[in-house]
Amino acid sequence: MDIWKKKMISQKTIASWMICFLLLLLLPIAFSEPTRNLKGTSARAPTVQQIRNKEVIVDNGIVRVTFSNPEGLITGIKYNEIGNVLNPYLRARGYWDITWQRENNILPTLDRIEGTNFRIITQSEEQVEISFSRTWNGGSDHIPLNVDKRYIIRTNTSGIYTYGIFERQPEWPEVEMGLIRVAFKLNPDRFHYMVVADNRQRQMPTDDDRDIHSGRAKPLAYKEAVQLTNPHNQMFKNQVDDKYQYSCEVKDNKVHGWISTKSNVGFWLISPSGEYRSGGPVKQELTSHVGPTTLTTFISQHYVGQDMETRYKTGEAWKKVLGPVFIYLNSDSTGNNLQHSLWEDAKRQTEQEVEAWPYGFVASSDFPTRQERGTITGRLFVNDRFLAPAGYAYIGLAPPGEAGSWQTNTKGYQFWTQTNETGYFTISNVRPGTYNLYGWVHGFIGDFKYQNLVNVAAGSEICLDRVVFQPPRNGPTLWEIGVPDRTAREYFVPEPYQNTMNPLYLNHTDKFRQYGLWQRYTELYPNHDLVYTVGVSNYSQDWFYAHVTRNIYGSTYVPTTWQIVFELPYVNWRGSYTLQLALASAARANLQVRFNNEYSRPLFSEGIGRDNAIARHGIHGAYHLYSIDVPGRLLRTGTNTIYLRQSKAVGAFEVVDKVVTFFGKSADFASYSCVFLHTILPSLSSYPYNTLLSSYAVCDKPRATILVYRTFLSNGFPPDTYTFPPLFKACGKFSGIGEGKQIHGSVTKMGFLSDVYVQNSLLHFYGSCGNLESACKVFDEMPVRDVVSWTGVISGFSRIGLYKEALRMFLKMDVEANLATYICALVASGRVGWLRLGQGIHGLIMKKAYLFSLEIGNALIDMYVKCEQLCDAKRVFGELKTKDKVSWNSMISGLVQCKKPNEAVELFFSLMQTSSGVKPDGHILTSVLSACASLGAVEYGRWVHEYVVRAGIKWDTHIGTAVVDMYAKCGCIETALEVFNGIRIKNVYTWNALLGGLAIHGHGHESLRYFEKMVKLGFKPNEVTFLAVLNACCHTGLVDEGRRYFYKMITGEYNLSPKLEHYGCLIDMLCRAGLLDEALELVKAMPVKPDVLICGAILSACKSRETLTELPKEILDKFLEMEFEDSGVYVLLSNIFAANRRWNDVAKIRRLMKVKGISKVPGSSAIDVN
Repeated sequence: MDIWKKKMISQKTIASWMICFLLLLLLPIAFSEPTRNLKGTSARAPTVQQIRNKEVIVDNGIVRVTFSNPEGLITGIKYNEIGNVLNPYLRARGYWDITWQRENNILPTLDRIEGTNFRIITQSEEQVEISFSRTWNGGSDHIPLNVDKRYIIRTNTSGIYTYGIFERQPEWPEVEMGLIRVAFKLNPDRFHYMVVADNRQRQMPTDDDRDIHSGRAKPLAYKEAVQLTNPHNQMFKNQVDDKYQYSCEVKDNKVHGWISTKSNVGFWLISPSGEYRSGGPVKQELTSHVGPTTLTTFISQHYVGQDMETRYKTGEAWKKVLGPVFIYLNSDSTGNNLQHSLWEDAKRQTEQEVEAWPYGFVASSDFPTRQERGTITGRLFVNDRFLAPAGYAYIGLAPPGEAGSWQTNTKGYQFWTQTNETGYFTISNVRPGTYNLYGWVHGFIGDFKYQNLVNVAAGSEICLDRVVFQPPRNGPTLWEIGVPDRTAREYFVPEPYQNTMNPLYLNHTDKFRQYGLWQRYTELYPNHDLVYTVGVSNYSQDWFYAHVTRNIYGSTYVPTTWQIVFELPYVNWRGSYTLQLALASAARANLQVRFNNEYSRPLFSEGIGRDNAIARHGIHGAYHLYSIDVPGRLLRTGTNTIYLRQSKAVGAFEVVDKVVTFFGKSADFASYSCVFLHTILPSLSSYPYNTLLSSYAVCDKPRATILVYRTFLSNGFPPDTYTFPPLFKACGKFSGIGEGKQIHGSVTKMGFLSDVYVQNSLLHFYGSCGNLESACKVFDEMPVRDVVSWTGVISGFSRIGLYKEALRMFLKMDVEANLATYICALVASGRVGWLRLGQGIHGLIMKKAYLFSLEIGNALIDMYVKCEQLCDAKRVFGELKTKDKVSWNSMISGLVQCKKPNEAVELFFSLMQTSSGVKPDGHILTSVLSACASLGAVEYGRWVHEYVVRAGIKWDTHIGTAVVDMYAKCGCIETALEVFNGIRIKNVYTWNALLGGLAIHGHGHESLRYFEKMVKLGFKPNEVTFLAVLNACCHTGLVDEGRRYFYKMITGEYNLSPKLEHYGCLIDMLCRAGLLDEALELVKAMPVKPDVLICGAILSACKSRETLTELPKEILDKFLEMEFEDSGVYVLLSNIFAANRRWNDVAKIRRLMKVKGISKVPGSSAIDVN
């Protein structure tokens, strides 16, 4: 019995172990994670195979990737049993592309960045890195960029890494780059399930379902949005599909993709870092959408608009590494809860990629390793009435700029993080460079910017310790609507239309992504606009999330005015209050703010934004903050009302803007554009018409603006306050004083003259036309003058040369000056030599560091040069981080004016050797040629002349005159004549250059002959012309001709007032001819005191006779009383006195020289050695 029991127990034990063993075998099947191996294959070292120079295949045993050669397009990805996960019906399946627009082009161009050269960068047991590159050859077919597309496939990795190196040379033409991305078009027969986030994933319609031409879909307000009316799968019927519904903030946009439930395969695009993206951590970008398509966007204008810095000017160099990003594939052979398992694995892989950043396997030296990067640490506090740690704030490094400039920056790298709950932060893996530290704090308005630049070096660890953000505040908060979080999420977001909804966003935290919500405003407020009462209303229910226009019928929209009603128990009438408006988004809006009178002149009016976030289902776009000073006199004790008016009311905003922009490119379309707008847009507001007027006002034919305006009036167009500023601007451009006065009369009759913007434009018009009397009258009659008003009258005085009056107006200003005002004042200070005022303005600008810009720097250089303060000018020039042509020209021409031609030439050649990208223009070259002429450096001058020809610089009258002057003064008369005869259009300065050169080099008769020729050709001589003629007579001994030309100059034929230089030439000529008596009579009759040259000429004549008996005592005494800095005059006087044995006078002269520190200058000569 015991034995039997033992056997039974033993058998049960064996059976239990067998069951456990079987369960253990089954566990990997039941709980297996997604696998990454091709069926029937195993991982191995990647190989590279080139097929007939048309394809490149890289295979690591898990994925096999096929590239077109040398274009570098990914044409196939084999994974598991799928022969190609990409769309086999398209040529463009996996690719980089870029949209770009050359200057003066109306429409952007798409460049798919196809390479022209293939090479293997590295190949080892661990990985393969290959390159498909393209170098710009100067043509117009491709964007002027050097592009190197790189792909990396590693051992035992089910995916592909890709990155791009983009580089532009400074001398290349101006270009705008609107979008750079990597895109993949997946196999539409296999991939139907899309995942963007845990709560944003769904089965998707097909690309064919969006076809509006086949009747499967209906177009909506813009091309990206369609309503699916007859989809292949009826579950999608009447739903809206729009790729912008699936956009995502950069900080959250780390992984997204598609799942094939048919093949149990996932395709994911992983972005492990935000350093190569643009616009900061909360900028929204596209992810995956119908196609099936998945993409990573590196640079785009989405949700910011044309405010993004995507334009590169000539002279601007740029280089940036975009990526790497990881294209990851995974699979799950079990098929159990497929979507969940593949998505969770993709998230785990993303965490690994983020942890591995920056990758250590990237071959390019342009991608720094972890050891070559730096780290920034610190603690952020917010000081708003009291100091507190800024918990969970966003803080980051971005290229230097103003606070908030990171929103529009695309050209540099950005590194962002969040502080912990106590404000501590660490920004790791920062590329070496110079940055500003930026940030913002939830619950506080405004942008933070650390006061100092942050210079990161390789391997550096920088501790900033305590940094403090002080939000803008002018006093205690009386009331607040909403939450300062840079979004409109907390406001009232209406329910979607039942027939145009996306079921993904029903009962969703992102309900704002539903289509057409902006249209619900008209239904909620059909006859009146929103009124919000502080202390009574609830912003989550009573404040609509977007201040939009109201649709009254068809395509007609009208402006809307929201009211904020609030109580004030007490008002300080003499005090000032502040209204702060924080805007989460704006698109072609014009916001006007009024207090307690809906029809008064707006206290604030501003055209804002181009981000189009509302139409793209974004709850925020580019952030704007406005602090509006409110005089206490506008408020009341008791009930007050603020009127917020969105005054632009255009319905078909996409079409109208494009039409207006297109017609505004050229005045040749003026008549047709008027007819076009009147025909197809008769019911629209004034916005498109005013925009068209603004476009014509800045074109090359501003008179067309008047034609368009008159045509609009004949078509019944009612002008408003925005109609007249472009009209006055156009009249100012072509000096149309008559037309402008007529429009001034119309403005007065229509009652628009009280508007400050109309007044300012009228003021600038009169100033541009030089009619300062009318400008001052307009200025004096303005009840309220802003900084634009003051700047207009100051610039008006400067424009006609009344610089002292301009500066007196500047000193009377009762508002804070802006950048334009300071520039006008600096220019005027330089012209009149008011150095102390200029220095004071410089100091004021340095205190307000945000005002300092390249334009201010250029104005400071010009001011210091005009005041002959070269040391200060050089210091400002050296401190400019970037210099443009104006900077270089101001410095070079200043050195010439201050008689430092050697330094001017040296600075010019240093410009030619720099890599700044600035190419000398006609102004710079004219200054350099003048310096060469002063030095007699003909070889340098000839090099500049040849450069003008070689560089293809436009040969205008100014450059031609400078070349003639240089050759003539250097004694190369034949070359000067050759250049002179080759100038097609000459002016009086061209003739003066030739006449002066002939005169000083002894060709007096030739000079007079050319003078007579000049007069016969109808050129009117000026003072410089006669100076050259008198010089010619002087050096050639033509006394009678000299007297005759001098008489001609001062009599009725030319009626010119002779200057000291003219008298000097005539006296010198008489003295050389031995006519000392006549010369002395002329000295007595001169209306001006003689200068050192005249004294020298007379004394030289006396020395030749070695007597002073013929020199009248009054003239001799006058010579002794005059203070000369030239030792030559004193030496001549001393020698003459000594020859006549007047030793007391000799001693007097020598004592005078000793007191003044004047010593005899030794003789010298210069030799130019080749």
